[in-house]
Amino acid sequence: MFFIKMIGALTQLGITYFISSNLGAKALGAYGIALTVIAMVSLVARYGTDKNILKEISVLIKKKKSSQLSTFLFSYITFLILITFIFSVALFLLGPFVNNFFNIGDAEIFKIGAFAVFSTSIVTAVSAIYLCDEKYALSSGYQFTFHQIILSLILVSFISSINNATHLLAAYFVSSFLVGIWGVLDVCRRYINFQRVHKDLKEIFTTSLSFFQRSGNLFRANASGMMTGWLDILLIGYFLDAASVGIYLVAQRISHGISMILTPINSYATPLIAQYSESRNFSEMLKVMSLARKMGATVVIFILAPIFIFGDMILSFFGEGFELGYWVLVILCLAQLVNSIAGPTVQQISVFDSESQIKYASIMQWCLFICIILHIFLIPLLGINGAAIATSLSSIMSVSLSFFYMQKRVSSAINKLN
Repeated sequence: MFFIKMIGALTQLGITYFISSNLGAKALGAYGIALTVIAMVSLVARYGTDKNILKEISVLIKKKKSSQLSTFLFSYITFLILITFIFSVALFLLGPFVNNFFNIGDAEIFKIGAFAVFSTSIVTAVSAIYLCDEKYALSSGYQFTFHQIILSLILVSFISSINNATHLLAAYFVSSFLVGIWGVLDVCRRYINFQRVHKDLKEIFTTSLSFFQRSGNLFRANASGMMTGWLDILLIGYFLDAASVGIYLVAQRISHGISMILTPINSYATPLIAQYSESRNFSEMLKVMSLARKMGATVVIFILAPIFIFGDMILSFFGEGFELGYWVLVILCLAQLVNSIAGPTVQQISVFDSESQIKYASIMQWCLFICIILHIFLIPLLGINGAAIATSLSSIMSVSLSFFYMQKRVSSAINKLN
């Protein structure tokens, strides 16, 4: 799984290099803004369900309740397809307004992006389903790697025809759509009994409606957290220009490569945390958390040293002017270090209990508010470095508050058992 994630991270960097060296910072920035908007709309469409299913499916698989699992997955996938289709249509209609807001200058970009909302949501859902069944390699592949490989092949094959951000986004949609459809068919083959599903249409509707309602807390928390990570791209695009977004995006992609290295560790830990939480075996859960934190922090520290030393050289590889993002890279990497020390705290919250999810949602909403204020103040003052400072401070604050809250929450649960 680690190598699959590494292949995905390196492929994504290769795609970033391809865009920056062939089309320049402005096209990369426009592409980055479009992907950020797509990710935001996709997040709202999923309504936190890709996080909430971690506990639901893990428990059903552990207890070998294949009939209930089949009904649950069919209802989830069906409702998700319908809802994401509605949001895709909404973005298609509102695309010209969004384009004018960010002054991208490409009228067709969000019409193509509307289709990508649908495919992105499906790929994310498939990855979450495999994660619940502890199929870590498949989950990582769908989330980070398969789509990136197909996208890179498309870009190389049609290199002479790709001239702007809209063409890039069209390639993005085709690759994510192919991976998403293949993933859904594979999930149906592995887990869904259509003869059984045909008899339970009323139960499917009730299950889907109830599940989406229960996902509200995780949606609010996840939306706030993701928005904190996306605001930098959007507000740089609004206050500065697409070229500045492109320079920032390269540094951001490199720093996110660190989080991709952490993901296999956290992905391995999450189903175990869910099972120990369900059985109230908190001592084993704490052992898993501790091991994940130690492994993550050790790996990140070893990676940060060469990034800090050779950061200018790494960024200049992407083209002229990209070395201006050096301090952005350093600041964002420091936030990743704090994230690694906290370990899979967010995953722990998602499977622990509803009270923790409500508290987490509250923490993330406050941090999002602070993040917005910081960005509005710091970007006009310090440019892309200000955006990096605002993002990192907000991230460190949310991770720290969540970590200390869960330490207290688990301790309280252990005391009640004793």
